[in-house]
Amino acid sequence: MSTATGCPEPRWKARGRRPPGGGRVLDATAARVDLRQGAALCFAARFRAYLGRVVREIGADPESCAFEIDVPAAAYVALDRRLDRFPGYDLALTWSEVHGWAVALEHDTGLDITVLAYLGGPRVLPAPEVVAAFLDAVHTDADVGQLPPPSFRAAGRHGELAARLPRAAWPRRDAGSHRDPA
Repeated sequence: MSTATGCPEPRWKARGRRPPGGGRVLDATAARVDLRQGAALCFAARFRAYLGRVVREIGADPESCAFEIDVPAAAYVALDRRLDRFPGYDLALTWSEVHGWAVALEHDTGLDITVLAYLGGPRVLPAPEVVAAFLDAVHTDADVGQLPPPSFRAAGRHGELAARLPRAAWPRRDAGSHRDPA
């Protein structure tokens, strides 16, 4: 059984048992905090798997990727590609839960980036193949994507964001396997 976000219910609840540690929730506020933390952990696991699939699809090194599950959630992938029209700059692929995917130039300082194009489209979390096609298109054509940042959603509510991840990005539960899904 799963919650509205698609995250599995705790084992004790799915089995009709009491929660560990006595079985009573003493404070409704504490219960809400626990639910939010559970949603954040569920989102973190699913987003990590999704990001791993994006990184594989674009042919990047997994070591060049970082993400932050905060508000707003964000990801960064350093790329070993350059554009002919900007020969002195490395490329980066960025994602934010508000604006989605973007291709950016890294400055020499490593602290600043300049966005060249946002993917836009109907989804803040498109399929990894869509992200790879966008990156390839930016590499070959200067007029791809959109420059004004799209606004997909307000930051936060990571449980809702977890439910938007493509099913293929959800961690696999292979019997007897404890592999990292990303």
